[in-house]
Amino acid sequence: MASIGLSEAARLTGKPRSTIHRAMKDGRLSYTVGPDGARLIDPAELERIYPVKADSNTATDAPAVSRHKSQHVEMVAELAAERARVAGLEARLADARDQIDDLRRQRDREAAERATAQAQLAETQAKLTAVLTDQRLDRATSDRGPPITPRRRWWRW
Repeated sequence: MASIGLSEAARLTGKPRSTIHRAMKDGRLSYTVGPDGARLIDPAELERIYPVKADSNTATDAPAVSRHKSQHVEMVAELAAERARVAGLEARLADARDQIDDLRRQRDREAAERATAQAQLAETQAKLTAVLTDQRLDRATSDRGPPITPRRRWWRW
């Protein structure tokens, strides 16, 4: 709510500034300190301590009050629309989070499948390499029986 200064409070209540200042100093009237160091008073708090004087402006305030009531109705409708919008956005956010979780699970599952396939491929490659390479033992260097000497040919060149 809008706060008013010391001079405005004195004008509204018809009391001198010193009286209102004394009430703030004694703690009877609460106030806040603004960014520029000025003491600001809530109008409802001022009304609690010193009744606001009725002056000639009361007759002109009636249209303003009806205008404020219509603004209140508009603000309530706008607030309801914003709350519905926020609820819709929260639902969309929840759906997006669910979709992200599903995609992460799918990515992890596919990574595990890919690792399994790569391990099987490496095992298969090792078997094929073993089949294709010469696996015979060299009897000249092996411990399985007497060493085999190369055969001599009957004709020497």
